[in-house]
Amino acid sequence: MLTFENRSRVRRLWLSDLPAFKAHLHRLDRDTLHDRFGCYAADSSLDEYAQTCLSDGSIVYGYFEGDLMRGAGELRLKAGAGEAAMSVESDWRHHGIGTELFSRVIRAAYNRGVESLSILCLPHNQAMLELARKFDAELHFESDEITGHLVAHEISPLALWDEYVEDSLGFVDAMFDAQKHLLEKFLHGPGVLPS
Repeated sequence: MLTFENRSRVRRLWLSDLPAFKAHLHRLDRDTLHDRFGCYAADSSLDEYAQTCLSDGSIVYGYFEGDLMRGAGELRLKAGAGEAAMSVESDWRHHGIGTELFSRVIRAAYNRGVESLSILCLPHNQAMLELARKFDAELHFESDEITGHLVAHEISPLALWDEYVEDSLGFVDAMFDAQKHLLEKFLHGPGVLPS
């Protein structure tokens, strides 16, 4: 029997992925939450944030290990500019997940003609600073945050095609995940008669 339990993958998130995105945010430890949001966010705020990201036109990529989402890369678009954000669960750091997610976010920004991509992070967030440096970001210091700007490149038809194909395959993957979760809920949920 074919199983997908142990596979890892990065794909764009869709509204059907909302439970996985929320669960990822809730698994972030206090320090990671503080680094990601600049404060210690309440559970209800995390749920609202996830809902907003997946319904306001933001582009969010998730790193999945089996059924669990362990990292997220986000692109929020604002009038020709973009803002990038990342979160990777602490036990999953230093495995290239942030690099893979960030490369997808940057490609999505370039493909949409984003003129500059801001990366907001606290000065002590060395992981995010190193990630920005990997992509040759020019870092500007502003008050107690660091904003890195990436100047967008000319839109490439090949990059557009790559994103389209990956997002299409990711959408199919998301639909399979959603159907699998519905089937599991139906078979193992409340009200199921014992055999």
